[in-house]
Amino acid sequence: MRFPILTSLAVLASACHVQAKAVFAHFMVGNTGRYSTATWRDDIRLAQEAHIDGFALNIAYGERMNAVSLENVFEVASDMGFKLIFSFDYAGGGPWPKDDVLNLLKKYATRPEYFKHSDGTPLVSTFEGPEQASDWVDIKRSFPCFFMPDWSSKGAKRAAELAGGVADGLFNWAAWPWGNTNMDTYVDASYYQYLRVDEDTTTLKSFLGTTTENPTTSVLFVLTPWADDNGEAYFEVKGTNHEFRIRCTTHYPSVRPIRFVVDLDGWGLGVKEYEVPETEVSITFVITGSENYGYYHSLTLDSSPVAWMDSIKEHIKGRLVKHVIMPGAHDAGMSVIGKYQWGGTSMDTQTQAYGIAEQLELGARYFDLRPAIADGEFHIFHVTDPRATVILGASGVTLQNVIHDINNFYLSHPGEVVFLWMRDMVSFRGGLFGGGHPFDGDEMAQFFDKLRGIQNRCRGLTEATRLQERVMGELMEQNGGTGCVAIILEQFGVDPRIPQDDPASGIFLAGKHMDRTDRWEENVAGFYDPVRRRLEPSKGGDFFVSQWVLNARHEDAVFWGLENLANYLTTPMLYYGGVAEMTPEMFPTVMLMDYIGVRVSGDTTANNRAAELRTLALGLNLYMVSENCYVSKRRNPLVKKSNKKLAAPWNGIIFANGTRIDNPPPNYDPWRVDVLKSGTVFGNGTVLTRNITNPF
Repeated sequence: MRFPILTSLAVLASACHVQAKAVFAHFMVGNTGRYSTATWRDDIRLAQEAHIDGFALNIAYGERMNAVSLENVFEVASDMGFKLIFSFDYAGGGPWPKDDVLNLLKKYATRPEYFKHSDGTPLVSTFEGPEQASDWVDIKRSFPCFFMPDWSSKGAKRAAELAGGVADGLFNWAAWPWGNTNMDTYVDASYYQYLRVDEDTTTLKSFLGTTTENPTTSVLFVLTPWADDNGEAYFEVKGTNHEFRIRCTTHYPSVRPIRFVVDLDGWGLGVKEYEVPETEVSITFVITGSENYGYYHSLTLDSSPVAWMDSIKEHIKGRLVKHVIMPGAHDAGMSVIGKYQWGGTSMDTQTQAYGIAEQLELGARYFDLRPAIADGEFHIFHVTDPRATVILGASGVTLQNVIHDINNFYLSHPGEVVFLWMRDMVSFRGGLFGGGHPFDGDEMAQFFDKLRGIQNRCRGLTEATRLQERVMGELMEQNGGTGCVAIILEQFGVDPRIPQDDPASGIFLAGKHMDRTDRWEENVAGFYDPVRRRLEPSKGGDFFVSQWVLNARHEDAVFWGLENLANYLTTPMLYYGGVAEMTPEMFPTVMLMDYIGVRVSGDTTANNRAAELRTLALGLNLYMVSENCYVSKRRNPLVKKSNKKLAAPWNGIIFANGTRIDNPPPNYDPWRVDVLKSGTVFGNGTVLTRNITNPF
């Protein structure tokens, strides 16, 4: 499975020596079915920032998006001074008819934005297709071009001989290790030998990183396939005498051999090895704090408090509710496929891996819930349209499960404020084919009785001051200082004679007792919209729910799975896109997520539970929001001397399989390489020409 766009970086040279080189990214056009020109513009901008000169457009025969995508990308490339070449994919959709190849070359390859070889002819490549080598004799006769196919399956010697030597150069896809086999120079040497040249197409390894200028140091590394298996980067943090190391390595045999090591040993905060779930999926960690205050980080679950609101009560109690940033769980009750399965599956209907109890522990304080009644019992549902004649979807946990988990959480973690936003509340009186109906009087009464089972409700509040405009400390002090649960009902179609709220009992009506702005997206491009950050607090602001959830097409949800889309696409975008754009003046109230706390899809073991959201909430509230003088009258607590430093931190090692060393020997480094091999590249550009003993 490959979600990313840039699948490899290649230096394109040819079978005759050229002075200039260009760096191209192999780009899968098959992934662009919902691309607009704006999406292409974003991708090309990112490529240019990475000093990539162009895209090698991999196009499979018969793909429905080819025509529109090619028109759009050539239009944008022309406008942005970016180069393109074709890589005709003969494996993905079967062989290309030579007439179709000729038609595309005649239409696009003469354009200025199409990359030309030094002899002035368009450079054209393929992915496989050696059986159609003879087609290229006719194609080149009709349309002169510099032909540089990938026929790696045949090897250099045989590929160079096909169709009487029709290829002018060869593209090599065998430039990184296969499985657990170490790399050697034989493959490259064969291309040198049989092309009888100084250069060939080789594949570069990529080790790219971005950091955000944000109090929570969020570091993203995008990993592409590499030819060696070790890399390190060092980061110095301004204002401290600390640095941290990021290491990339491999571990064979393993289902997920690529490893990413975050080393905070220099801070006294430990080391953790992560499994990289896919070759080009980012790994995120969060660290926040200061030398005076101490540090929270996400390497371990116990490196930040479960009751995170209560731990920073002194700093947030004077803020309005809408000015406190909190993680939220989308379709929070869908951690399982429950009793009712009406066409919904775990691939397209389940949205969480952990139950409400674990979501609370991982930092969520806002819960999106869709309770409905079926056969006299309340369940949480996720359906396409709760009022349709035929219901499509499934149930998750029961409402009683939700209540039980919340009550148990407060026994161990008092002082927190939790918001339950409930909508799509219907009665499925006729089952699958009966449609959803608004609650009648008896059903509403049963529903309210059920909700009153939540023990720490926010009681006694009226609509005079809406919940989002109340001071956070007022809610934290409810129930004798144990905090409270705000239950907000978004009613629809209910008979106006039926009571729809009970504020005295802590059951509130949306639009009457609380308002919110809810932002969700139909496609990935929408996640880059600055509007996702909210209005400026000094201009009023609102309770802004910024959804990092993709409203995927059904076929995409079924094919990829909502879990994979969340873990490998939308959740990483919060960190490298969303957090980077937040400022003390512009930030959301809720960061709404699917599959909270999951790093690797399908792995719900304790070692895979992610504390990033909880740590992020601490950092954003402690530092970033505190820098807004309208929100916080006192300077952020991280910059001043304090006698309330955090407890002594843990400084052990956690391996990817969960093995933990709490007290490693001094200078113990299980990932240290004793010998730096010839070809090692340092950050300053130095390249070793021989093996040396590692001096570091």
